[in-house]
Amino acid sequence: MHITHTQNKHTLLLIVLSLFCLSTFAQKSQSSEAENLLNQAKDSRYLHPKKALSYYGKSLDLFMKVNDTAKIIEIKHEQLSITSGLAKYQQAYDISWSLLPFVQSPKYAKQHVELLQKMITLYMIYEQYDKAKSTRKKAFTIVNEQIHDEILKTDLKAKLYSLDAWIQTETSKDYLKAEELVLKSLDLYKTEGIERHKVDYTKLQLAQLYIIMYRFDEAFSLLQEVDQKYKDQEEGIHCILYEYYGRYYQKTKKPDSAIYYFKKAVYAINNFSAHISNQVDILENISDLYALKGDTKKAYQYILETKAISDNVFSSISAQNKKLFEIKDEYEAQLRQSREEIKTQKLAILEHEKQFWLFKLIGAIVLLILSASGIWYYYRRRAHQFQMKQKFLKQKQAEVLEIKNKELLSSALQLIERDTQQEEIKKKLENLDVKKENIVIIKQIIKSLNSDKSKKWKEFETHFTAVNNEFFSTLLGKYPKLTSTDLKICAFIKLGFSSKDMAQIMGIGVEGINTTRSRLRKKMTLERDVVLVDFLQGIGMHE
Repeated sequence: MHITHTQNKHTLLLIVLSLFCLSTFAQKSQSSEAENLLNQAKDSRYLHPKKALSYYGKSLDLFMKVNDTAKIIEIKHEQLSITSGLAKYQQAYDISWSLLPFVQSPKYAKQHVELLQKMITLYMIYEQYDKAKSTRKKAFTIVNEQIHDEILKTDLKAKLYSLDAWIQTETSKDYLKAEELVLKSLDLYKTEGIERHKVDYTKLQLAQLYIIMYRFDEAFSLLQEVDQKYKDQEEGIHCILYEYYGRYYQKTKKPDSAIYYFKKAVYAINNFSAHISNQVDILENISDLYALKGDTKKAYQYILETKAISDNVFSSISAQNKKLFEIKDEYEAQLRQSREEIKTQKLAILEHEKQFWLFKLIGAIVLLILSASGIWYYYRRRAHQFQMKQKFLKQKQAEVLEIKNKELLSSALQLIERDTQQEEIKKKLENLDVKKENIVIIKQIIKSLNSDKSKKWKEFETHFTAVNNEFFSTLLGKYPKLTSTDLKICAFIKLGFSSKDMAQIMGIGVEGINTTRSRLRKKMTLERDVVLVDFLQGIGMHE
């Protein structure tokens, strides 16, 4: 009986050790494959960024399985940098949002600050200046309290001062304060051990600031200084360098030189697949310069290019909109609660294991307990992380529902602005004194503008109806006598459109819009003191 019991113990021990060895071997195999994919991603990072994203994604999946936090953070940072450079801002935001839980530990303070720096850039792109300021403040706090390496602290602070200068330039327009911050950043970057590219990019930022301030000699001196360092080979920094050369010559009224450098900037952007969103302003400037020179044909060509790229970048921004960056205070509270729950679970496990009889057995059985506990904890943690992810996803989906209507407003206003610009172009083209053989070309251009306008409004109409379908259903449920025109007017009022904008979209007069407003109030039996826009915006909020 005793021998049989001992044999059973040995058999159980052999099974456990075998499973442990197999598990260890599988983890090592996955880690090796993940490292190979990661190296392939790094090799194609700058020449083939889209291909690199694919490799990073595959390696991330494997590192997630073995729970390698350091590698997960490294890969997500690279994904964030690439997607931002490709103007995929919605994807970049999603990555930054998913990366935040991994960098909360002081162990990853450096990566935490670098993430906040990238999020500041996203906030600035979406004009979320208050969020950018609060994030900058949070980043400085982490640097001062958790970063102890002086060179690293200097590097991170220099970048934050540079970002602070950008915030000053866009918000208060205090260019002298911005200049002071950029110079402070440069002084810190001169510390031994700081990467030279960071210094040069900051000099270009200062050059751009001087161009805005009409301090052209100082701006040109900085541009030439950076240019000399990279004259032997093309690098990603040329995307910015050539653009700022173009801005300099445009401001100093040298259109030919400005066009030359703007075109070089576009070529560099396409070559390095970086700073994609900058192309919109660059191509628009080229179009303006050709128009200034009287070359309407080339001006029109670049208008079309600008529109194509603008649609792509604008879509990336509007689909997410500024609301997505308002991360709730509840998020950090949930993180703190999650950490406390994990600590409580660990204490409960240890207390339970102290009382368990397996602690009295030989070391191999202790290994069994620890292994089993580790597996249990691992899957429990994964389940908890999944629940947290689902909560965040629901929160995000709720925000996206509201954002879609904001997107409609932005799209419509852009279309109205484009219509106005196209009408001005048509009037100018119609009033041009051109040769007889060019009349056909002018008519074709005018026809193209009319066709494009009609197509864009049809696309808007379809998208508008789809997005507001649920709102329409709620309204009809309460007020079944409303017509299709009434429903559209209600949606426009809810979105904050002016009577003039609604008239232009609906193709009726402003008086007709005002009459419809009065008719709506009667159909809904609203009291005189009830504000129509507030009433409509409240529908569905508490349904």
